[in-house]
Amino acid sequence: MFFIMEIRKATLADFDSVFKIVLDCKEEMNKMGIEQWPAHHPSKETIQKGIESNCHYVLIDQEKIVAGVLLNHSGDEQYKLVNWKINDPNPLLVHRLAVSPQAQGKGYAKKLMIFAEELAKKEGSKSIRLDTYKNNSVSNKFYENLGYKLVGVIRMPQYMPGEYNCYEKILD
Repeated sequence: MFFIMEIRKATLADFDSVFKIVLDCKEEMNKMGIEQWPAHHPSKETIQKGIESNCHYVLIDQEKIVAGVLLNHSGDEQYKLVNWKINDPNPLLVHRLAVSPQAQGKGYAKKLMIFAEELAKKEGSKSIRLDTYKNNSVSNKFYENLGYKLVGVIRMPQYMPGEYNCYEKILD
């Protein structure tokens, strides 16, 4: 039997799979000593809102959801404090990129980021922006390897007490 990998918008029928991936990632990161998401975030309500807004995407392989990401044009208030390198009134923002721990190392996160870049161009964005916890060396290295540039550091105490690195990639 032949299976095709696909990326599509999540539906509410995908909620349990999406939320389980988030929980599994949080558990795995905690085991590795990586702080990224606190116990209260992302919540079930946050994930559900992302799906209902048609902004959460899932990557399916072998007929199973193995990864997800929220892609939209709204960031936390603290994003206004960042000295972004390009004046883009409509940047695409990446939130909550998560790959099931059992499926990591297969390039799924990179595929979702390539998809994000294609979507951003279709939607007329000049850049992609995101943040990741400063102490999450795995995530920081991942984005830097994809060509994202560190442009600032912010605090978002509503999530975690530490600092977040803000990255931007200017699109061609």
